[in-house]
Amino acid sequence: MFNRHILEKKSYTPTQYPNSFYSFYDTYTGEIIGGVQKLSFPEEIRRNFSINTAITKQLDIINEAPLYILKKDKDNKDKETDYKPALDFLNLLNSPNTYPAPRHWNDIVEGIYKTYIANGIAGIILVGGLTGEISNIEIAPYISYCNTGNEVYFDVSTLNTNNRNIRRFSKDENGFFTNNNDIVVIFGNFSYHRQIYESPLTDKMDIILWQNHIIQSSRVFYENSCRPSGIVTVTINDVDGRPLNDVASTEKVRKVIQDIKSQIKGVTNTGKLIVPSQPNLSITFTPLSITQNANDIEKQLEITKEVIYSSFSGLNTNVVEGISQYSENRLISLKEFYDSTVATFNDVILQDLNTFLKNWLIFIGNTSDAIKRQGLYLTFDKNNIEYYKQLAKQEFITLGKQQILTRQEVRANLSIDDSYADLAVLPPEMDGFIGEKTSNTL
Repeated sequence: MFNRHILEKKSYTPTQYPNSFYSFYDTYTGEIIGGVQKLSFPEEIRRNFSINTAITKQLDIINEAPLYILKKDKDNKDKETDYKPALDFLNLLNSPNTYPAPRHWNDIVEGIYKTYIANGIAGIILVGGLTGEISNIEIAPYISYCNTGNEVYFDVSTLNTNNRNIRRFSKDENGFFTNNNDIVVIFGNFSYHRQIYESPLTDKMDIILWQNHIIQSSRVFYENSCRPSGIVTVTINDVDGRPLNDVASTEKVRKVIQDIKSQIKGVTNTGKLIVPSQPNLSITFTPLSITQNANDIEKQLEITKEVIYSSFSGLNTNVVEGISQYSENRLISLKEFYDSTVATFNDVILQDLNTFLKNWLIFIGNTSDAIKRQGLYLTFDKNNIEYYKQLAKQEFITLGKQQILTRQEVRANLSIDDSYADLAVLPPEMDGFIGEKTSNTL
């Protein structure tokens, strides 16, 4: 209340996401007091520190795994291919030829995955894809899905501006979504119940907002010198101490309010006294909120963090922060997290990319090439990930200790790692199982 004027409670409710924030409206000044939060749920996801931590760890894992294109032979074994259109496509993915980004396959993965997590839909534009000669690849983070009943299309933009260059990609006779000669490849999480693309974290919306609100309110609290939200009531009195309520006093109140605002907001005013510029003032402060103590905030952050981590299989505080580093539970969770990360990126990115690649190679290829392109697919080589290298070493050593593999068989398997490449072949008299004597002379 400012000089007996009314404060009305207001709310802001976005149309797409039920993410409401409340504040107070001063009918005297016409201002929203305390500001109104207007972030959409995708923006809340993008600024959430637990989600960003999980995504960073996942991307670190995938960035260790090179992208390959392989071919399944008639015995269902993987082998390399010499089919040039497929190798050209692989080279383009590794060097997308786009400035400023993506400049590498890892940039494509990051652009697709971060957008997929926040929006539930992402895409890449293959510039010139219908000509058979793709000139470059662009990330398309702004995509709207439309289904008129008779037609499905995507409105796509690569620009984050108010005047976005929206391009409509419609399905052609070959099954591609095209705009002129360009093709968009869509990656998404489609909700059959709601008939929209939505973030895979939608079921954690309340927890994500809760965590963000805790951090935001705590930050604002400290920015305001740890002063809680409240109502300042200012009254100008006459010489006898009675409240005045005329035009002149109203203007004085307006000036006093501005003086008080400048003296109580921000950390630079910490420890300072409020000095009114007018005499005969009566100032009262009514708190509007109860400030939580540090222990309550810490507990809530831990609760929300663990719930959000649970959305990423195998991820928890022990895995992220290395707590109980050598415990059996942590090792189990760590393997689950690595396995699920590789599986997730296969499902989210490579599955849709391989579906496109198969159709595109048929579209640009000749009938005589059918055998060459049959069985081709893109894949991550997870054996290049350091964790799996170490895991394989330990498995071979364990098999040796269990006398399933001989010393030399263990060495042969370890030699595939560069750090063990110089291991000499054991002579017959030195070979055998670990724990057994190698000869009568030893």
